[in-house]
Amino acid sequence: RGLRVTKKHQQAVQHFKGKPQVKVLAIKKMEMIFTTPELEKLNKFFREAAAAYDVQSAQLVNKALSVAATYASVMERLGEALGALDVLASFARVVLSAPCGFVRAKLDTEG
Repeated sequence: RGLRVTKKHQQAVQHFKGKPQVKVLAIKKMEMIFTTPELEKLNKFFREAAAAYDVQSAQLVNKALSVAATYASVMERLGEALGALDVLASFARVVLSAPCGFVRAKLDTEG
């Protein structure tokens, strides 16, 4: 990673004699890419912070998934109960809106 300067200002940057020493990374047709030791230190600090963030984020995701996994059986039972309730509600709606009357069936014990 570095800073970019146009070809027009390239000479001014390359011949800069001030405190930040310039390290040229690449010279292209219309631009020059360069860095400084301070920018390299900040870039290293940023990469380390980003890596630490990624580790913490992965741990948080794993914890969230483990907690969510404990609810799988509860959600499965809830789905079954809601499915049964939906079927019974549908039967009740059919009975109420049917043009003829429905009665409860009687079982014959003799077969």
